[in-house]
Amino acid sequence: MKRIITLISLIFFCISLTYAQSEKKSGINFRDITFNEAIAQSKIEHLPIFLNGFASWCHFCEFMKDSVYTDKEIGDYFNKNFISIKLDLEKEGKELNNKLRASSFPQIVFFDSTGEVLHRVAGQKQKAAFLQLGKDALDPIKQFRTYDNKYKMRKLSDDEAPIYFRLLSGAAIEYQPTINNYLMRVPDSSFTSINTWRIINEFLRDVDMPSMNKFMEFRSGFAKKYTTDSVDNRILANYNASLMMLVQKLDTITYNSMIEKLKVSKLDLAPKVIAYAEINKNKLKSNWTEYQRLAPSFIEEFCKTDHRRMNEIAYTIYERGQGTPILEQAEGWSKRCIAMVDNYKYNSTYAAILFKLNKKPEAIQAINHALELGTRIGADTKTAILLQEKIQELPD
Repeated sequence: MKRIITLISLIFFCISLTYAQSEKKSGINFRDITFNEAIAQSKIEHLPIFLNGFASWCHFCEFMKDSVYTDKEIGDYFNKNFISIKLDLEKEGKELNNKLRASSFPQIVFFDSTGEVLHRVAGQKQKAAFLQLGKDALDPIKQFRTYDNKYKMRKLSDDEAPIYFRLLSGAAIEYQPTINNYLMRVPDSSFTSINTWRIINEFLRDVDMPSMNKFMEFRSGFAKKYTTDSVDNRILANYNASLMMLVQKLDTITYNSMIEKLKVSKLDLAPKVIAYAEINKNKLKSNWTEYQRLAPSFIEEFCKTDHRRMNEIAYTIYERGQGTPILEQAEGWSKRCIAMVDNYKYNSTYAAILFKLNKKPEAIQAINHALELGTRIGADTKTAILLQEKIQELPD
């Protein structure tokens, strides 16, 4: 009897092991070949190449490896339509990366049988988004290559230009020079058009680009069409983005040089740019004591009508502020934001601050209003719903 039980247990173990192995193989079949070998195989099988370009330190790459590439539906589609390979782009794939210039991982790249890039994107993707990438890579209308060729031939339409720039951004390719070249080709007569404004507002970030200077030359024209507030917001955001990039690079010399140039410039926004950079420098360095010290004076001097910055600082105080006095100040700033613009984002901030101050009735009212506004515009309200649950748990 014991021998029979042992035999049955062994059979079940073998079945389980076989099932587990078959499940493990149900995802993408990555071939153990080089990139050049994949190109040769692509010509034989008439299939494009999918490259999983990873780095050993990249936890997003590990997520894709464990949770997306192993999926059966993903495996069925990719094994049918691609020759799939994986390379560490900082080691054995370093030579290939000299061409790709990837600095963000994972790099999801598709090639044709000549080694030319068909489509590419960077970063972690969930299953549905990754599957769609595979489909887009086979669709000439959606391929990165299609838009890239149109740009090079100067055949991008007004509607296609933003799509191309989003593809560049999504692939983590340095695209500011490309944006600059595109904008500098726009005639002066149509430079303040809605298409140009959308591109400047969504994509232009580098204040050292000639196109930024051109934007400043046409500043009053843009302000008349798209409001002074929107134009000033873009100028402030661009300068801050450039300055914070220098902080991240620990380039103190260039940062200080840029600040000095702003001090002697004729830019009316220069004092606000400098003060905003100082407060954000402390944020990047996690110097919360100094951030908390600077916040009230910055808001009182520069944010009487700037609800964007006021809400941003109020939310940061909610996350990092220490002590009731500063939280109560943030509560007041949040109220002022809502008085200017009664939207989902600002009401969510207000509710969060009230929650931290243990003001349950007011917090319930604020989060309910936020959710009402968020639902109305189709916003992702998951975070607000979680906050609502936490507020309900506060003691009465």
